[in-house]
Amino acid sequence: MTETNGFNLEKLVSQFQIVAEFVEGHAWTKGHINDTYIITCRQGGTPIRYILQRINHHVFPYPELVMHNVKLTTEHLRKKISEQDSHDLTRRTMTLVPTRGGAPYYRDRDGNYWRAYVFIERVTSMHVAVLPAQAGQVGRAFGMFQKRLADLSPEKVQETIPDFHNGLLRVEALEKAVAADSAGRVAGAQAAIDFCRQQRGTVSLLLDALTRGEL
Repeated sequence: MTETNGFNLEKLVSQFQIVAEFVEGHAWTKGHINDTYIITCRQGGTPIRYILQRINHHVFPYPELVMHNVKLTTEHLRKKISEQDSHDLTRRTMTLVPTRGGAPYYRDRDGNYWRAYVFIERVTSMHVAVLPAQAGQVGRAFGMFQKRLADLSPEKVQETIPDFHNGLLRVEALEKAVAADSAGRVAGAQAAIDFCRQQRGTVSLLLDALTRGEL
């Protein structure tokens, strides 16, 4: 399929440094923020798949900064991993595909922001851990991710959503939403609201530690 949801996928793919011949593309519906498409191309008779994604600029108002961070972290991870073992790098970290002009994203005429990655084959993505061992693997992977990024200068990382981790502002926004009850769902969500209110003593822990210079 060349066109999906009104987007010409073949034309969009041609904006990236993908030399393989476009075969088809279809929507991947498991995500809930960005629009994701699996693209199949062919190079020398061999099928190669990519991820093409439209960044939701309503959720991420600064897509340029998002892609700055993606490029920064993936390149850092690739360097750290290759220093230990360069085998099969495209499976051990995400591979961002640049545009024909070398940028980490493409902006179309309608103002949509697009990015492309090499699809990682032969993996299983689990949305819920049903076994303790699976949760353990998640923790191990996240720990390794953090370890490899530990020497990346935080000054290089851009803030993509202002005050995203500001717990006090989150509480303020919650109380405003509860007071307005614009969707008429407060009564049915009272237990969850009460639980959130009980956590008020912890919402400023990160900001307080940051203010004290501990983070």
